[in-house]
Amino acid sequence: ENFCTLPNIHVGGIEQQNGTLYVADPRKGMQSILEFDLLGLYELPPEMTNRMYGYRYLLRQSSLFHSPTKPSFISYDIDNNKFVVGTYVRCGKKSWLSCRSGEMLQSASKQTRLV
Repeated sequence: ENFCTLPNIHVGGIEQQNGTLYVADPRKGMQSILEFDLLGLYELPPEMTNRMYGYRYLLRQSSLFHSPTKPSFISYDIDNNKFVVGTYVRCGKKSWLSCRSGEMLQSASKQTRLV
């Protein structure tokens, strides 16, 4: 099998819902939410662990979809049954938070509601 890592990723945030791990990927040009099926945890054969930085287990990415904003974080609002995605913005010496609401995004596997 061919496996690779996610190059130069700085995970902005992670959220788990219904057996799926959602990862905010703010890399320039990407602006994506990556999906990983937690039931798809894969144990590497011992001869492959050195190629994967010594890790014994990995998750395969099951899907990704574009985020309407640079996803600095992702969370889940259980009261409203919606995801919250936002970005941190620096303006001079001050930082502030920007959140998106009401966005319906299409993933390769299903529709996911991001707020």
